[in-house]
Amino acid sequence: MLRLCQTAQALSRTISYPLKHVIPCKPSDWGMGMTVCIASICYGGDCIIGITDRMLSTSTMSADDIAVKFTGIGNRWFSLFAGHDISPVVPIFKTVNGAVVRRPSETLEEVVTSFRGAIRKENTAKSEALVLSRFDMDMAEFRREGLANLGSELFTRLAYEIEQVSLDLTFLVFGYEGTEDPKPHIFTIDGKGEVSYYDIGGFWAIGSGQISALGTLFGTRGAVTYMPLADAFYVLAKAKFSAETAIGVGRETTAIILQSNSDRYLVHSTDMQEIKEIWEASRSQDVPDGTNEVASKLLEEAKTRFDKG
Repeated sequence: MLRLCQTAQALSRTISYPLKHVIPCKPSDWGMGMTVCIASICYGGDCIIGITDRMLSTSTMSADDIAVKFTGIGNRWFSLFAGHDISPVVPIFKTVNGAVVRRPSETLEEVVTSFRGAIRKENTAKSEALVLSRFDMDMAEFRREGLANLGSELFTRLAYEIEQVSLDLTFLVFGYEGTEDPKPHIFTIDGKGEVSYYDIGGFWAIGSGQISALGTLFGTRGAVTYMPLADAFYVLAKAKFSAETAIGVGRETTAIILQSNSDRYLVHSTDMQEIKEIWEASRSQDVPDGTNEVASKLLEEAKTRFDKG
């Protein structure tokens, strides 16, 4: 949808006035997929850290420190999100929180099932609006009477169109299952309801800054999942700061700490600046001192061998 909006805007610039010909972007075109959201288990499972930027973008403008890209789920879970169409986020979270039974501990299966049901509900509504509304049908009527009323050719074509409908969203969900011996979990679920679990690695990232963030986490010496909280917190902050080179990732940062006893607290963007200053001061030089001489020698030797070859 964002690409369609960009194309429409490009076309609108070739059209003369009046302004009624200009096609505006809608809230559903906001570029929340141009973001980064990261989560990692730490301290052997005693806590989970989530970290995200706060930028909100469209194809023509953006603003930082404006968007809250996470919400609590039940008593012991959080969800971060990224996607180009944010319009379904609020109803999905409302449905999920309504479906998750609030008790000392929600199970992994309950949370996954609730997300799948909420995403299926929104996909059904989107399919009805985009595909079936022109035939004055809802999904139940299409399944029940569509073949008989529309004929096999049209029914098959519409079924294919419905199959292609998907929410342009991904959720990064983390939390604890159980109270006696709470087990940490991290998973993602996309706009079709496909779930991927990351408990073994213990961390993951989504959004346009995903590759940079994961590169930092995979390149860290030692497992982040067994680091003390303060060390793991810095590594995740470093991963987020490194991801700011990706398109649309904001420079403001919010961190969420969820402990195995269900305590949770935030580190706000203004406070994260202290960590960022340390990171910026400690980054290695792109070309360390003394490297130029060694590299020049190796290159000269290689050129000499080539010339003689």
